[in-house]
Amino acid sequence: MQIWKIIPATLLSRKHGKRPVVKIEALPPSQHPNSPIVKSMTCVVCTLDTGEKRYFGTDNAKIGPDLCMHMIVNPRNEVQATWKDSKFFPLSKHDS
Repeated sequence: MQIWKIIPATLLSRKHGKRPVVKIEALPPSQHPNSPIVKSMTCVVCTLDTGEKRYFGTDNAKIGPDLCMHMIVNPRNEVQATWKDSKFFPLSKHDS
């Protein structure tokens, strides 16, 4: 079963505590050469207001009708488990 969550508006920075996310990009598999994410996964890059980037690997990521980025998360990831559940995905049997 895939668990969809919404990427929050603030993420933890290494040096500055919780900071606002100013940009989110989803890069298709093998299109993110300089990231630490496995090449076979979609890479979601969140840029914080400090310029720091947070990288997340996922099987799928989409912009929802609420204009927020939704992504499939690993249910064992303690950080992603605290994110808000998506009400919009999966939309079809193909997505589940």
